[in-house]
Amino acid sequence: MTRLPPAVQPLWPLAKKAHRFGARAVGAVSRRTSPSPVLPRTATVSSRESASLEAESVRHHVAREAAKVTREMPRGWPDDHWYFRSILEHEVPETFVLDIDRGTVVGPHVAVVTPGGRLDAETSHYFGLHDWREHPIFLNPAPRASEEVDGTLLALAARATVGNYYHFLMDALPRLGILDEALPGVRPDAYLVDTTTRYHRELIGLLGLDSARLVSPARGRSMRAQRLLVPSLPNSSTLAAPATTAWLNHNLPPRDTRDKPALLYITRGHTKNTRRVVREDEIVRRLTKRGFVSIDPGALSVQEQIDHFAAARVIVAPHGAALTNLNFCRPGVRLLEMFAPGYLNPGYWSIVGNIEGSHYRYLVAPTARPPRPGANLLGVMHDIDIDPSTVDDALDDLLADASLRWPPRRTSEGPPMTTQQSGAGPTDQTLANRLRERAKLAVRGVLQRADLDLSRGTYTNRLVRTLESRAIDSVLDIGANVGQYATLTRRSGFTGRIISCEPLSGAFGELRDRAARDAQWLPLNTAVGREPGTTTINVSANSFSSSVLDMTDAHRDSAPGSGYISSETVPVTTVRALCSQHAVDPSRTLLKIDTQGYEEEVLAGAGDLVGEFAAIQLEMSFVELYTGQQLFDDLYARMRDHGYRLQILESGFSDAAGRMMQCDGLFVRTIDD
Repeated sequence: MTRLPPAVQPLWPLAKKAHRFGARAVGAVSRRTSPSPVLPRTATVSSRESASLEAESVRHHVAREAAKVTREMPRGWPDDHWYFRSILEHEVPETFVLDIDRGTVVGPHVAVVTPGGRLDAETSHYFGLHDWREHPIFLNPAPRASEEVDGTLLALAARATVGNYYHFLMDALPRLGILDEALPGVRPDAYLVDTTTRYHRELIGLLGLDSARLVSPARGRSMRAQRLLVPSLPNSSTLAAPATTAWLNHNLPPRDTRDKPALLYITRGHTKNTRRVVREDEIVRRLTKRGFVSIDPGALSVQEQIDHFAAARVIVAPHGAALTNLNFCRPGVRLLEMFAPGYLNPGYWSIVGNIEGSHYRYLVAPTARPPRPGANLLGVMHDIDIDPSTVDDALDDLLADASLRWPPRRTSEGPPMTTQQSGAGPTDQTLANRLRERAKLAVRGVLQRADLDLSRGTYTNRLVRTLESRAIDSVLDIGANVGQYATLTRRSGFTGRIISCEPLSGAFGELRDRAARDAQWLPLNTAVGREPGTTTINVSANSFSSSVLDMTDAHRDSAPGSGYISSETVPVTTVRALCSQHAVDPSRTLLKIDTQGYEEEVLAGAGDLVGEFAAIQLEMSFVELYTGQQLFDDLYARMRDHGYRLQILESGFSDAAGRMMQCDGLFVRTIDD
């Protein structure tokens, strides 16, 4: 972010050159003529050199040795972009603390000056300089005398931390971690840190420093400390070091992610020349249909920003400082980042790369005259004009399976064409059955709100209490029918993300309509099984008894009107594929399976993820209702072998003689007890 007003942002490259030239010209004179002891007369390139030249008063304490980092080429458009190709390998510099007796810090950019009058260029880093003579400290040829600071002063502030969220988080705060590594146990008497904005003060408070002695840098202000501690800049190249992300993630944890959306679009507003997305309204309209929620992080408190990003699974955003909050994301997060052609920056790609299991895609807006490879990309605040359909395609790629749209795209004639129907008569549900299911939901809702529901309402209330106690914030609803389970779970107070899978075209139409009113509810028109592909599902007259397996006489006799009346060819995915495509974290997810005897096949398609889900709910039969299905004893033993215990058991339907035919069992991991 530059400090020019939006109307003159296109003049930024010229202004930057003038800024550098002015510092060089003024400094050439003032270094020879200024009487001020604050103004440095020379400089050192490295802090080690400063310590070597002034060994009596300057010390260099190493925290971490330099390390080489190699990253994989990210995918995006245009493919194999030269900018990313040029930075796949880089060195994370050595981290250290420069320890100076009677050291001086000058101005808002915190230039560090030794007692010998040397500018320590390494800890006084500024953007885009060719050498130290262009540092903005030299734009003021007659600085005021330094204020004296007793005791030990720790410099957290640095260039741009005064007015930029990214630099305050990445450059200032992680210096606390470097101090702890280089000088364990040392506690400063005062902190040089920016406090001018709300987010400065909130972050300082979250770290417990609000009661400490705080000193703010300012234009024309310099301070000389009895002992000055200056940690190295943790992020001088904007290629975020893994240690920086780890420190921020550990020291600024989320507090409440329960009601936060998993799918985020980050807006920068609509002011020209601010890196806005030109066709944002259409992009947001399309993303909203896919379950995304648009937020403006600048309107939130810092803790709210941390909580939103910690809850997020997939993020779409233009390049901007709000993405610094990626440091708080959980493993598996996915980012689609949009750039103008005249300005690319690796900052958020590198942060995502520091997070386990994450995925990144970039989109660079097209232009008739793309910058040549190796060019200086100085269009810092250029607006971003990308075709919304390009964003759709890139998002599909980010979700790892372009054949499974989210939700399936509509044709001009009607709903998603993902099934092939065979047979005659009703497809999956008569009008009477649909009305019956709606009536059941309505009655149960009224009873639940009055605390009078003695069966399912009680079960779902206990279910939601279990989810809350185990910090479960997602439900993978396999065999959703028209959304009965998700609806009742919502009414019982669950506010997290729900992904509902339903293969039948008629039931899915009603499921989709119901989910459209809930930004946190994603319907998918697919079956779930052992392997991806297609299968034929038998459609029952009551819809919810439909199954891939043949129905037995025991089922038809105990549930008249449940017989098969037609069939459909439907797509099949797996639990493992769903987790990958939709950034599902099993350790915070309930896997609910109600697939009419097909539960074993669904579990097989989850593979080794079965033992990672926080909870699993199964519909289990005591008698064979579908040919070849596994019964209660086998499924119970399987759950126990995978490290689960039975938390809740709810009776299902019974035959005319009162014999229980089915039940629902909620299993939770014993490792989480």
